[in-house]
Amino acid sequence: MLNITGKDGLKTKLRLNIRPYVEKFLKNVSKYYEVYIFTAATFHYANVVVNFLDPQLKYICGIFDRSYCLEPKSGFYIKDLSIFQNRKLQNMVIIDNMPHSFSYQINNGIPITSYTKNEADEELKYLSHYLIEGAFKDDLSEFNREQLNLEGLLKYNQEDLQFI
Repeated sequence: MLNITGKDGLKTKLRLNIRPYVEKFLKNVSKYYEVYIFTAATFHYANVVVNFLDPQLKYICGIFDRSYCLEPKSGFYIKDLSIFQNRKLQNMVIIDNMPHSFSYQINNGIPITSYTKNEADEELKYLSHYLIEGAFKDDLSEFNREQLNLEGLLKYNQEDLQFI
């Protein structure tokens, strides 16, 4: 539980559920990648979480909050990597528990299960190994496409929606 003060000056408590291995994950992955938090949350909320996880900003380079997301008619926030014009798309990935969040660049997305307070959860251990392996590839999005085949999932979902 964190005691925080909102933009409006109101004090509140924020409960964080921290996935096991997050500190080790950030430490390992930041050796190979620039790590940014790209979230559909507000900046204030994301900033509180980042300050808790990495108070000295050793591993996390910055925050892109919901103001950087697209909100199509569906109401879901979409994280469009094309906003980063100073980076090559082939070198970026989004890790998200909501695959629609990276649907504009499906081959740059890595789905992760939602965290449910399971202390035996090892998702970040597996993800760390995957990302480190990908760091040595010329095209991370191609590596991701070959390993995950998420285009098939997107195609399946689009076909599924046609029957609604």
